[in-house]
Amino acid sequence: MFILHPVIQTLSVTLMFYTLYLGIRRFASLHLRRSITFNRKKHIITGKISIISLTAGGAGGFITAHILWGMTFVTGCHGDAALFITAPLAAVFSTGLYLKRNGKNRTSLIVLHGISGLLTIIPALFLAYTGAEILKSIINAV
Repeated sequence: MFILHPVIQTLSVTLMFYTLYLGIRRFASLHLRRSITFNRKKHIITGKISIISLTAGGAGGFITAHILWGMTFVTGCHGDAALFITAPLAAVFSTGLYLKRNGKNRTSLIVLHGISGLLTIIPALFLAYTGAEILKSIINAV
């Protein structure tokens, strides 16, 4: 059971980085005057899937902790970082939904969307690192 959480999160973070890559292409085409096509539909689909799966995987992490140790927040900074990432994820998701419907001439919202997306990177990498350490300690204990 406990292996589902790290697998889902690894796939979600990988997809998040691909979504970020697509967003960087958009930034490069608009602001750096690069002749790059932006696949908006793919950016929207991969963004939705990664945010929803990260959120579901986070809930799975809390459930896993409760099953393994009988309580949540026993993983220390890993659980704290999981809470920290929820704010930028919520901002990316909500601004992304709004931009999908009313994307024209919303420069400040586009900037907020991009910055929020960038702010998910550091906690996601930190969660991957601390999660790998937790997984190692579980495997070594078995």
